[in-house]
Amino acid sequence: EQAVGQTPWWRFFLLACIDVEANVLLVWAYQYTSITSVMLLDCFTIPSVMILSCVFLKARYTRVHFGGALLCLMGLSCIVVSDALDAVQAAKHGDDTEYPHAVWGDLLCISG
Repeated sequence: EQAVGQTPWWRFFLLACIDVEANVLLVWAYQYTSITSVMLLDCFTIPSVMILSCVFLKARYTRVHFGGALLCLMGLSCIVVSDALDAVQAAKHGDDTEYPHAVWGDLLCISG
C-alpha cells in the first residue's frame, strides 16, 4: 500500500487522458445523433460505474440495484434500435432524415 500523496504522476495523467477521450467522443456524438439520444444514452454511466465499483472498490449491490441497471440497459437498447429503424425506414422510402448516421452517434455516446 502506498501512503496518501505517494501516487505516481503517470496514473493521474492516464486518468486525465481517459477523461478527455470520453468527452471528445461525447461531443463528437452530437454531430451524428439527436440531443435527446445523447442525453438518454449518457445514462450508460450508471451501469458502467456499478461494474467498475464492483471490480475496483469491491462494492456490493442488491438485486434492486442490478434490476435498476438492467432497466437502464433495456432503455438504452430501445433508443439504439429506434434510431436504427428510423434510418432503415428513411432509406427504404428515399426520405432524407435529419440524422442519417444516428446509430454511429449512439455508439460514440455509449463509448464515451
